Amino acid sequence: MSAKTGRRSRFTLIELLVVIVIIMILIGLLLPAFQQARAQARATSCTSQMRQFGMGTLSYREDHDTLMPPWLSSISEDYLGGPELLVCPQDPSAGAAGGRPGGLLDELEQIDPLIEDEFEETDDITINPDRPGTGADEDVEKCSYMYEFANVECSWWRGNTWWARKQVQMADGLGRDRDPARFSVVGRAWEPDLFPSARCFWHFDVLWGKKELVLNTSFAGGFFKSMLIWEDGVY
Repeated sequence: MSAKTGRRSRFTLIELLVVIVIIMILIGLLLPAFQQARAQARATSCTSQMRQFGMGTLSYREDHDTLMPPWLSSISEDYLGGPELLVCPQDPSAGAAGGRPGGLLDELEQIDPLIEDEFEETDDITINPDRPGTGADEDVEKCSYMYEFANVECSWWRGNTWWARKQVQMADGLGRDRDPARFSVVGRAWEPDLFPSARCFWHFDVLWGKKELVLNTSFAGGFFKSMLIWEDGVY
């Protein structure tokens, strides 16, 4: 009797396979939740850093007759507390790839922010050939964020810097109508608390229900979430 009972207490091969399959199914169900939790934690950390960008740019403007800083790197030491804040926790390149703005593409679902970089001149990184001599801190080698007021010539409006064009856009309301045929029609001014100064694209297509999620520091120093093309709407 004891021998038979001992043999029955052992798992058969089929029972072991069933247990393994159940464990694999449970892992498959729980893994996305863990990944989302990690992504949310990184987004929270990034949000905190971007809020510091807002406070830093406001402090800089108070010290420089309301002028925006030329780059984020230019205020990293004196107004942000160090260049480590310029790296988003969600950025797999750790800031080496630059801001990676997806660009104004029609097929948003095809945009991969790790590849597309239509505005490379705004990358606040060492390998950007347009950055030297524009007021950036050249000792800062990496930055995950796109700075909308960069003191560098626009690739889409030659002869003007991003800083100059963004001042005009905010004051004239350019881009309020996303119809390309009427994109340059002057409208009422943008609200400073919904006009981005710094943007983070590294959370794109990461968090549930927010495929176009982009984090933004506003010109007024606050924070808001928007679609990839911020003129198309905020969350």
